[in-house]
Amino acid sequence: MKVKEKYAEVINVGNALGITDLRLREQDGVLFIDGTAPSEDIIKKMWDTVAKIDSDHRAGDLMMNIRLNEMTGDASPEKKSDSDGYTEDIEQNVDEKK
Repeated sequence: MKVKEKYAEVINVGNALGITDLRLREQDGVLFIDGTAPSEDIIKKMWDTVAKIDSDHRAGDLMMNIRLNEMTGDASPEKKSDSDGYTEDIEQNVDEKK
């Protein structure tokens, strides 16, 4: 079985959860998966899917580099939150100071 077929479920999960710039490359029996995720939770879900296929990650046939898109999700620069989880729009805060 080729590694791309072995990790097809990981690829499908990435596509379904909104991984952008998803790139696949197979070289010397290793599948390289690169892309950008809108949240850390989606990255975790992809690794959870990998664990279903290779629970102890010993196969050595997958290299996954999924970056967090800091312009979306929880890391959006238009929002800020305090330790209590209160979130406010920065733009609204700026307008109130004028």
